[in-house]
Amino acid sequence: MQSVLTGTDRAALLIGPALGGLLLLTGPALLLTAGAILSTITATAALTVRSERPRLYAVTDTVPPSLLARTATGLGVLRRTPALGWLVGTLACVNLGSGLVQLTAPITVTRDLHHSAAAVGLVWSIAVLATFAAVTLTRRAIDRHGLQRVGTAAAVAICTATLATALAPSLPLYTGAVVLLMAGEGAATVVLRAGRVRLIPERAFAATLTTTVLLALAPIPLAGLLVALWPAAHLRLLVLSVALVLTAATASCVNGLRRHRAAWDWLPQAEEETSLGRAA
Repeated sequence: MQSVLTGTDRAALLIGPALGGLLLLTGPALLLTAGAILSTITATAALTVRSERPRLYAVTDTVPPSLLARTATGLGVLRRTPALGWLVGTLACVNLGSGLVQLTAPITVTRDLHHSAAAVGLVWSIAVLATFAAVTLTRRAIDRHGLQRVGTAAAVAICTATLATALAPSLPLYTGAVVLLMAGEGAATVVLRAGRVRLIPERAFAATLTTTVLLALAPIPLAGLLVALWPAAHLRLLVLSVALVLTAATASCVNGLRRHRAAWDWLPQAEEETSLGRAA
């Protein structure tokens, strides 16, 4: 299920820029028109589509908790569950690196690598295929090797790819780095979502899930702020500096997850040995 949800997210995130790059070849008028049409269709569908499921109303006098109360509940669960905190920290590092690369890609491709804006769409189109393949293979890899090993491999790929995007001297090498980055992000998202579901207690699931999502997405606006404040001529230096920091932070998070592996990972080999021992 987590691989399906991640595949849907990656498709929406990556196909949009790819189609935008193709429409840009025909001119800005068609691009803006397509954007307006899609926005109108989305808004209309949201207002008109009705669910066939019956709505159940709970009769209770309990006042729903406020946003601050739910946030405090989620932070409390994070504080009591170290593995969940390390998971959220890893996902935050991934999102910061990915967001920074996505924001700087147009300037890097056009200014530093001397290619047209349409090449940016080509880069993300290739990344779409890599992400789908990575998400599909991640499920099988988790079943065979467990969450910890697959997550560690994805983290290594992400850190390496982020560094490579800052140093790539040509468009093919830059494209390869972006493909590796997005594939690693897709795999890491599947791992982290699966682990998060195992760690969040049922009673505080909604509040904790909301808190973890907010914390994981917080680095994306930070990436936008960094790009806005940094000189455009030196954005690759920004990516390199942040990539080095993220590598150290991700290594710390992965090490923390390894120390609490028993709380969130399932070990296929250990389970198989246990079942064989019981059968004997």
